[in-house]
Amino acid sequence: MERYVWQHMRREEIAEMRDHGAVVILPVGSIEQHGRHLPVDVDIFMAETVALSAAQALLSEIPVLVAPSLWTGVSPHHMHFTGTLTLSVDTFSQVISEIVTCMWQHGFRHIILLNGHGGNDNTMKSTTLKLGAEGIEVAATTYWDLAAAELAELVEGERKKVGHACEIETSMMLYLRQELVDMSTAVKDLRIPPTRMPTGGPVYFWPVFDPGTTGVSGDPTLATAEKGKAFLDVITKNLVEFIRTYHKAQIP
Repeated sequence: MERYVWQHMRREEIAEMRDHGAVVILPVGSIEQHGRHLPVDVDIFMAETVALSAAQALLSEIPVLVAPSLWTGVSPHHMHFTGTLTLSVDTFSQVISEIVTCMWQHGFRHIILLNGHGGNDNTMKSTTLKLGAEGIEVAATTYWDLAAAELAELVEGERKKVGHACEIETSMMLYLRQELVDMSTAVKDLRIPPTRMPTGGPVYFWPVFDPGTTGVSGDPTLATAEKGKAFLDVITKNLVEFIRTYHKAQIP
């Protein structure tokens, strides 16, 4: 049994990890449609996988605890497609706040919100601001942002970053859970929601996936398991490097 998985441990073991200055990672994701070719749990599965990979890599160096995943997030823009489960912005923020407050109350001072769903990003960041104003300091990141430059070099297609059900996500799923991927239904779609307005530049619009869209943003047809391993390796490497730095930080 992994001795870095919160829910697999006894209370005394968790307290011992705290006393050794453990870094806690809370994977955050979503359950939402990912085109026709991927399962609906991609975002939370990948956030959890990256967290576990980093914890394992640091096993003999830094104590890392991976908390139970927050499997649902802010996904109302995917609700046109069956299978999506979402929280409201306010509920999502409140759930994160209450989980983190419990960890802080138990004495953990190095807490990372590790996100796997782009739709959570703004709410997660605003929640860290709210927690900070209350004296609870946490770190928050979306896993692919830590490795953006290296991912861009590895991507073959025109879209050089994570989109949705894209080359990167599909490749990692082919590497990790190929049996759940149906590449015969994968389609290229480089449009970025929203479809009603021009995108790009400094203006932000609600990124709704309308019923007439594919539910994809990117080119999953270029995905391979080999790329998936390479993507996962660079993401894990960058998360490990961040944890090393963050572990040294003095959090009051």
